[in-house]
Amino acid sequence: TSQVLMVKNKSFPYKLYEMLEESETLGLSAAVSWNPHGRAFIIKDRELFITDVVPRFFKITKIRSFHRQCHLWGFSRMRTGSDDRDACARGVDAWRHKSFVRGRPQDLEHIERTEIKSLGGRKKKD
Repeated sequence: TSQVLMVKNKSFPYKLYEMLEESETLGLSAAVSWNPHGRAFIIKDRELFITDVVPRFFKITKIRSFHRQCHLWGFSRMRTGSDDRDACARGVDAWRHKSFVRGRPQDLEHIERTEIKSLGGRKKKD
């Protein structure tokens, strides 16, 4: 594991990066891996991903919760073109963020979480 990942910051992007770096050595690349160009990651098997991979790194039990975290941290879902419908049918997801790149863990500090709008209409105090 990279020294950058050994910092106490265990926010979602850092855990996600660590998960992808370790997925191959743990034999989990059938479920999730980096895209070949390293600027995105692919969830190849949703069921295997949520049952075998996610519990090792996150306190999430549903794929929708994982997707929500991706959105909250500014990741965008990639569309793969004409075979997109087939990819979705197989449970394949691809996600990217401009500061989430294989081999560049130092860029993770640029990923910020979107603030969740509060329920109840209370304003935040400065």
